[in-house]
Amino acid sequence: MPGSGNLGTGNCYYYNPFTSAYPVSQSYTALDVSPPGSGNPQLHNPEWMQDWLQDPIGTRVETELFVADLIFNGESSLSLGGGGVGWAAGVQYRREDYKVTPNEFTDLDQKPCPFGLQPGESYARAPEGFGLPFTFNCPSDPLSITGGYHFLAGTRNFETDQDIFALFGELQVPLSDSLDVQAAIRYEDYGGAVGSTLDPKLAARWDVTDKITLRGSVGTSFRGPGLNQLSGRGTSLQFVAPTGAFKAVDTSGNPDLSSESATTWNFGLVLTPSENVFATIDYWIFDFTDPIVIEPAGDIVGVAFDGTNSAQAEALSKLTFQDPANPAAAGIQRISVTYQNGPDVKTDGIDYQIEWDIPAGNLLWTLGSQGTYVFNYDVDGWQWAGEFEAVGKLNRFTYVRPLPDFKNNVYVNLSMGRHNLRLDHRFTADYDDADAPTGADWGIDSQHTLDLNYNFRFNGDRTRLFASIVNITDEDPPFARLDLSYDPYTHNPFGRVIKLGVQHRLGGET
Repeated sequence: MPGSGNLGTGNCYYYNPFTSAYPVSQSYTALDVSPPGSGNPQLHNPEWMQDWLQDPIGTRVETELFVADLIFNGESSLSLGGGGVGWAAGVQYRREDYKVTPNEFTDLDQKPCPFGLQPGESYARAPEGFGLPFTFNCPSDPLSITGGYHFLAGTRNFETDQDIFALFGELQVPLSDSLDVQAAIRYEDYGGAVGSTLDPKLAARWDVTDKITLRGSVGTSFRGPGLNQLSGRGTSLQFVAPTGAFKAVDTSGNPDLSSESATTWNFGLVLTPSENVFATIDYWIFDFTDPIVIEPAGDIVGVAFDGTNSAQAEALSKLTFQDPANPAAAGIQRISVTYQNGPDVKTDGIDYQIEWDIPAGNLLWTLGSQGTYVFNYDVDGWQWAGEFEAVGKLNRFTYVRPLPDFKNNVYVNLSMGRHNLRLDHRFTADYDDADAPTGADWGIDSQHTLDLNYNFRFNGDRTRLFASIVNITDEDPPFARLDLSYDPYTHNPFGRVIKLGVQHRLGGET
C-alpha cells in the first residue's frame, strides 16, 4: 500500500499480528490490568485494514433426489405345504442432481492463484530492507491449481447428474408349515463408468421345534458412488505423522470410480424356551470388493519417501512442496487425495439379544441385553499400505474408522399401565492406538455409561410425556491421542444431558 513510509504517519500502516494489536483483552480486563499496547493506538489494526485483508469465501452446494417406484404384489395360484407362494415385483427410477457454485474468491476460473496470477505466470519479490527474496509460480497443470489462498483450496462451477434404473423381484415360498424360503433379485444400472449390477439373495427360516428356530441368508449387494464422490473438491486440515505437522489435504472426486460390492452371509439361532424368554444369536460375514474410500494422506507421504516402493512416483505427484527442487517431508505444503476403489475387506462377528419378561401383579419387569462382537476386520494391501487387521484398534492415519471389538447394552425396563421406566447400561470395550511409540501405553480405555428414560402415555395413547437423563454419572470420554483428545467416532463428549419433552399425534383413535 503506498504511503509516507513512516508507520502511523499519513496512510502508512503495517499489519500487527500480535496481541498488542487488540485494544481490549478480556483476561487483562478481569485482572484490572491494561494489556500491552492498549494505550498506543498505533499498535492497533484499523477495522478497514482487517476488512481489506479478509475476503468472503464460500461455496453453495445444491443436491436434489427424485425417486419413483412402481410395485406389484400378490399371491400365486401355486400352493405348497405352508400355503400359497407370494410374489412382488417392481421398477424404480432415481435421479440425482449435484450443483456447486463458488463465489468470486473461491472460483478457480476467476482466481486461480495468489497475486492475480494466471496459470504459468510467476511472481517474484526482491529483498527490501528486512524483506526476504520470494518467488511464487502459478502451476500450469489445472489439477495443481488451488486458488488465491494458502490453505483453503478453491473449486469451479459445475453441475452434474445421474439417472439410476432398477428392476427387482421377490418370492416367498412356504415349503411347509415349519420351513419358509425367500428369494430375491435386483438389477440396478447407473450407466457410464459405474455400470450395472445384478444382485441375488436367498434366505430361509426353519422352525425346528416350537422353541428352536434356525435362520440364514446369503446374497450380494451393490453401492454406486455418490455424485460428490465422482466430482468436486474440498480441503481439510489433517495431522500427517511423517511430516510431524498439520497439513492442508485436498480431497477430489474421481469420475473413474467403479461400484462397491459385497457378499454377505448370516446364520442365526432363535430360542424361545418359555413364553417369557426370547433370545437370538447371529453369526455374520461381510466380504467387500472395491470399497469406496479416501486415499490416506499419511500413507501417501510415507510412500513418497520410500525409494523401494514402486508407487513412489505416484505418491510424489500428489504432494506440493515449498521448494519443488528439494522435496522433503518438512517442506510439504499440501497433499492431494481422491476417492478410490480401495483394497478388499473381510469382516465377521456375532450379534446377540436376550429378553426376559417377569410379570409381578400389574407390573411387568423386563431384563435384557444386546450387543455386537467383531472377530476380524481384515484389510488387504494396496499401493499405499500393506494388509492389516483393523478390529480392536484406533486405526489412526488410515481410512478405516476406529473399531472396538465389543459393544454391549444391558437394560432393565419397568412397565406399569401408561408409565414406563427404563435404565440402560452401555459398554464400549477398550482398543489400541497401534501408532503409539514402542512401549507407550496409549490405548483408549473402555467406557461405562448409564441412561434413564421415563415416559407417560395418555389421551388414548396419542399424547406422550417423556424425560431422560443420558450419562447419569457424567462420564467423560476416555482419552485418545487425537486432535480433540477423544475419539469422536466412538464416544460422546457432552457428559450428562437432561431431556424433557411432549409428543402429540393428531387424528382419531389409534
